[in-house]
Amino acid sequence: EATDGELRVSVPIPYDGEPILLPYARLEALTRACTGEQLEIDSEDGQATIRAGGGRWRLPTVNHSEWPEAAEVQPVPVARIPGDQLRRALDAVLDAADSESSRYALAGVRLEVEDGVVHVVATDGRRLHLCEVEIDQAVDDCQLLIPVRAAGLIATLCRQTDDEVQLERSGDELRATWGESGLWLRCRQLAGNY
Repeated sequence: EATDGELRVSVPIPYDGEPILLPYARLEALTRACTGEQLEIDSEDGQATIRAGGGRWRLPTVNHSEWPEAAEVQPVPVARIPGDQLRRALDAVLDAADSESSRYALAGVRLEVEDGVVHVVATDGRRLHLCEVEIDQAVDDCQLLIPVRAAGLIATLCRQTDDEVQLERSGDELRATWGESGLWLRCRQLAGNY
């Protein structure tokens, strides 16, 4: 599981040890440099030993009790969308979003559910990209505004699995869950007029 306070992602992996907290930047650099297909992590005395592809590295660990717990709010279903369709819709609009504007809401992707259609929209104030995905699940109409970075990560995760994506609202957050895989993402919604 990883978080930056705005975005939280959980990917299930086989692990039977005690929880450990590792520095993300160093772990990411290590995994990018690894040539093996399997990564082994062992923890002992405040250090994690990582083995992969014949290499061995040591990283300091942090007390896992410092991990920020996420408040659980009863989620409200929004839509169930095939992952490949959601990925195509997000890819089609992402380049129209404006992450450098002083208009905070334009740094997001809007998801509107209306009459069994999910409208995926992004704009920078000069151009607007819209993509529609039809769904057969009866849900309440709603509008969500998620950060561009979260939308891009959802598209990336949709490339990794063929599962359907269940979108849910949970307070001021959006939760995306991929089938029965246990993979999920939570992000805060942006505030402001779109």
